[in-house]
Amino acid sequence: MKKHFLAIAAFVIATGMTGCASTSAVDAAAPAPRAGEALVKALVKNDADAFMAQLPPEIVGNFDANGFRETRKTLVKEIGEPVKYEFLANLAHPRFTLSVWQIHCERKSSDGTKTIQQDMLFRVVSGKMQDGQEKIVQFQFL
Repeated sequence: MKKHFLAIAAFVIATGMTGCASTSAVDAAAPAPRAGEALVKALVKNDADAFMAQLPPEIVGNFDANGFRETRKTLVKEIGEPVKYEFLANLAHPRFTLSVWQIHCERKSSDGTKTIQQDMLFRVVSGKMQDGQEKIVQFQFL
């Protein structure tokens, strides 16, 4: 369990050291940005290439496909296999879209007789650039 928290902590630190310049204000009631959904979908489908394709170069420098695979491997071992996701809300913020997703995970009990379900929260922070493109700034498990 300690390894799980260390891996998640490393994941949060790696993704938390990013920044986003020149964004425009967003509406907290707006629908979830497509970039955030594509990121969560790739995580659930175990598609490192699709996950990495959503990230700007600033994040890829701190978190690469191997980091994705290792983090997901730890998630599967400790929490369970992500099987589906659900958009929960956009949190109010004056400049960014903070999308919160619920990721549903499943794993077998230690004796293999029961399916254990556990949920994780995943936050995707994005901002609209001056050119109108949505850019992911940060992502993390909560």
